[in-house]
Amino acid sequence: MFGSEARSASPILSVDLKRFDLSAEEYLATTAGGWSATPLKQQRVRAGVLANCWQVGPCMFIEYDLGPYFFEATNAHVQNGGPVIVFEKILSGFEYGRFAGEDHYAGADTIILRGQDAIRRQIATATRRQELYISKQSIGLNPNQALLSKFIAPNTLVGRILHAEWDGIFESLKNGAT
Repeated sequence: MFGSEARSASPILSVDLKRFDLSAEEYLATTAGGWSATPLKQQRVRAGVLANCWQVGPCMFIEYDLGPYFFEATNAHVQNGGPVIVFEKILSGFEYGRFAGEDHYAGADTIILRGQDAIRRQIATATRRQELYISKQSIGLNPNQALLSKFIAPNTLVGRILHAEWDGIFESLKNGAT
């Protein structure tokens, strides 16, 4: 879309890197099927999104900067995203809102496991995030089964293990390895 380069570090698994620089309007059009987003007006803060995306087999890894937004996923939205799982790591900034019927706050270094089938309303500051998108079916889950969301703090045992692996994967992708 805005330029891409393909890399292959192994004959078994190829990694395609794409870079995106989307305006607020392009971002809103891209995400409209999964959620609605409203940019919050702030001077000197970018409303669009700058992203690097790596496709590795059935996984899509994304690292991006995003201005402050209000997000909402309604019943109509969640029907579109049910078979997808998203793991997110907030690198900077925070979000606060209501997700799957519960209040939540997620700040820097929180890893979030989200099914795209949950109703949510949240507000986010300007953030830098990393995400992994993968279909439920590709990891042996029923695509029609609802998935509970989980917020994993970095100071727990599971959080420390996830963070170490997560950081290593993204560092490898940035350096062109798989």
